[in-house]
Amino acid sequence: SSDAEYSRHQRLFKDNRSVLFQEIKAGHSLSNSSCLDPSSAYDYFKTQFDPQREEVIPSCCERAASSAYSLVWSFVDTTEIEQALKDMRNTAPGPDGLTASQLLLVPSCVMQLFITLFLHRRNIPDALRHNRTTLIPKTHPPSDNPSDYRPITVAGTLLRCFNKIIAKRVMRAHKFSNSQRGFIPTVDGCFENTLLLDHLIRDARRRHRTLYVAILDIRKAFDSVSWPSIVKALNVAALPPPFIDYIINSYSNTTTEVSKDAPAIIVRQGVKQGDPLSPFLFNLVVDQLLSSFPAKLGYAINSVLCTNLAFADDTVLVANSKVALDDLLQRTTSFLADCGMCLNPLKCRTLAIVADGKKKTTYCDSAPFLKLDNCVIPALRPTEFFRYLGIMFNASGKSRPNLLRLEQLLRNLQKIKLKCNQKLVMLRDYVLPSFIHELTLGRCNANLLTRFDSVVRQFVKRLLRLPESAPNAIFYVPVKKGGLGLPLLRKQIAHSLLHRFSAASQRSNPVFCAFASSSAGARLQCAMHRLAAYNADPLKEATTLRSLAGFSEYAEFPASNHWFDNVRTFVREKSDKPAIFGALVFGSRGSVLFDSVKILTTLGLTSKDISDLSLSVMRSSLKIYKYFRKDGT
Repeated sequence: SSDAEYSRHQRLFKDNRSVLFQEIKAGHSLSNSSCLDPSSAYDYFKTQFDPQREEVIPSCCERAASSAYSLVWSFVDTTEIEQALKDMRNTAPGPDGLTASQLLLVPSCVMQLFITLFLHRRNIPDALRHNRTTLIPKTHPPSDNPSDYRPITVAGTLLRCFNKIIAKRVMRAHKFSNSQRGFIPTVDGCFENTLLLDHLIRDARRRHRTLYVAILDIRKAFDSVSWPSIVKALNVAALPPPFIDYIINSYSNTTTEVSKDAPAIIVRQGVKQGDPLSPFLFNLVVDQLLSSFPAKLGYAINSVLCTNLAFADDTVLVANSKVALDDLLQRTTSFLADCGMCLNPLKCRTLAIVADGKKKTTYCDSAPFLKLDNCVIPALRPTEFFRYLGIMFNASGKSRPNLLRLEQLLRNLQKIKLKCNQKLVMLRDYVLPSFIHELTLGRCNANLLTRFDSVVRQFVKRLLRLPESAPNAIFYVPVKKGGLGLPLLRKQIAHSLLHRFSAASQRSNPVFCAFASSSAGARLQCAMHRLAAYNADPLKEATTLRSLAGFSEYAEFPASNHWFDNVRTFVREKSDKPAIFGALVFGSRGSVLFDSVKILTTLGLTSKDISDLSLSVMRSSLKIYKYFRKDGT
C-alpha cells in the first residue's frame, strides 16, 4: 500500500540511505532479503578460501632490509593509534563486536601496550585469528549464485587498527612500478589511467598509428592469490624480516564465517578484502609482473613506451602489434598461474586500432585475434563500449557522461515517497555525487556541464514549486549562508580537472609526464584552463542582486534555514513554500529581518518558533511586525 511504502522509505531515509539510493536508481523497490542459500554459499566459499592443495609457504629470508623500510617495524606512538581509530569510525565492527569508537574510549596507553606486543612477538593471539565475511551482492536484486557476491572479510577492530598503522607506513616507504596506480597514497590512479587510455586511443586515431589493447579480467583476484606468492614478493622487495614474519604468522591458522549458523572455514589463500594491508600485499605480488614487461613491446607516448595501465587487478595491456600483445598476454597468464590466479577469457576484451598507410586513416578491426586456453577473447566492434575504472570507452576513446541517466534518476526521485527536503538531501548527498566521477573523468565540456546544472535547477524548481524567475544563486549558496548548498557542476568539475591534472603532472610516472609534455597534453591543459575560467560566485551574486533583497540579513540568522533540516516545518501543506524563499525569492514578502529576529529572541521564541512563524507570515503576506510589537503584545 501507499502508506506502507511511505513508512518504508522514511525508515530507509533514517537508517540506510545507501539502500534508498539504490532503489532510486532502480526505479522500484528492491528486496533486502537475499535469495542466496546459506549452504550453497558455505560450500562455494569453502572451496574459494580453502582450495585443499598442499602449498609450502616459504620462510622469511634473513637478510638486511632496505634502509627505506627502517620505520615500518618501529615503535608505535599514541597519536598514530588515535588517528587510525578515527579514520576507522565508519567501518563495520569485526567478529568481536567492538567498534573503532568504542576503542577510542580505551586509554591510549592500554592500546599502545597491545600493539607493542604485536610488534615484539611478530604475531597475533589466537582470539584474533577468527574473521567474519560479509557477502555483498554485485547485482540488484541479489542473485542466488554465490559467485555474484563479493566477500568482504574483516578481523577484529584492534587487529585492523594495527594493520592500518603498518599499512600506512609501508605504503609510504615502498616504491611500486610506475604503471601500478591503484591504492597508492598521493597517486590519483583513476584520473591518470583513464586519461592515458583515452589519449592512447585518440592518438592512434589522430596520427594514424596501430594500437592493440587487451582489457583483462582476473577471476577472483584478491580471493585466489596464493600465500607463497605473497611471501615471495615480500622477500623480493627486501621488506623487514619482522614484518614478513608477522604476515606469515598472522595469516596462518585463520578462519572465517560466512553466516552465523555455518561452521568456520579455514582460510588458506587470498587476501582479506576488508583488511588495510591487503591492497599493499596484492599490489606487491602483481608488481613483479608489471616490472617484467619488455618496454619495446609498448606504444610510444612522446618517446616513452607504455606496455600496461594497472589499477590493482584492473589491468590493461598496451602493445604496438598483435605479436607484441600476444607476448604480453602469455607472460601475464603464466605469471598469474604461478600465483594461483587466472584470467576469465569471456570477460576479457581486445581493441585493435589498425593504421591503413595507403588511405592515411585508421579503422577498428573487430576480428578476434587472441586466444586464451583455447578460448577466443572477444574483440570490440567500432561502436561497442567497455568499462574501465567506472568510465565507458569505445574505439574513439572516452564517452560523454549520460544526461539522460540524470533525468531518469530525477524522475525516480520525484516519485519516491519522501518529504521535499528529504528529496533535496538525497539529491545533494547521493544523486549528484554519483555523477562526479563520470563528469570528472569522462569526456566533458562547458556545454554539457551547463546542461547538467540546468536540469538540476529545473527539478528543484518543480519540487519546491518555485517560479521560473528564481535566481540561480540560491541553489548554490551554502545552507548556512541561506541557500540550498547544491554543487555548481560547471565550476566544481572544471576546477577539479585542472587541479588533478596539475598534481598528476608533478608525480614520478614517466608515462603520464610524457603525455602532459606532449602537444596533446598541452591542448588538454588549454581546454581545462578555458573551462576553469568560469568564475561565477553564487554568494556574491546573492548579496548583490536586487531580486534577493534581504538575503544578507536572512543568511545571518540560522533559524531562517531551519526548514532544510526539519521535515515538520518544511512543508505543512501543498501550498506552503519553505521559509528561506520568503527572503530569497520574494524579498518584499514576510522577510524575517535581522532586527526583528533579535526582538523575537528577546521575547523567548526559539529558532524553531521563528521558523514556524516565517511560514505563517508568508501565508498571509504580512510583515513580521504585524504579529509582534516591541512591547511583546
